[in-house]
Amino acid sequence: MALQLSERWADRAACKGFRLEHGTEEWTRSWFPEKGNHQSKAVQRALAICNECPVKAECLLYSLEFDLVHGIYGGTTPQDRRERFNQRISRYRPRRR
Repeated sequence: MALQLSERWADRAACKGFRLEHGTEEWTRSWFPEKGNHQSKAVQRALAICNECPVKAECLLYSLEFDLVHGIYGGTTPQDRRERFNQRISRYRPRRR
């Protein structure tokens, strides 16, 4: 069974509460860090919040469907998503003899 996105999934996202509580600037620093800054404490906190989020799967699916290459989605960094994609693609590549 494929996961279907409801239009309102983002309303239930844990990061929405974080943004309301801490403000847009802190939310942006945590979920949309500068390139190469994915090990910061802010990003690690974002990933921890994502891992407890009730719509983590929907968020990840959203990022994959729309090929979002920046930001934390569904508990993954852009690098995580690239690695997962490459692993899946490698299963379908013909093996060289």
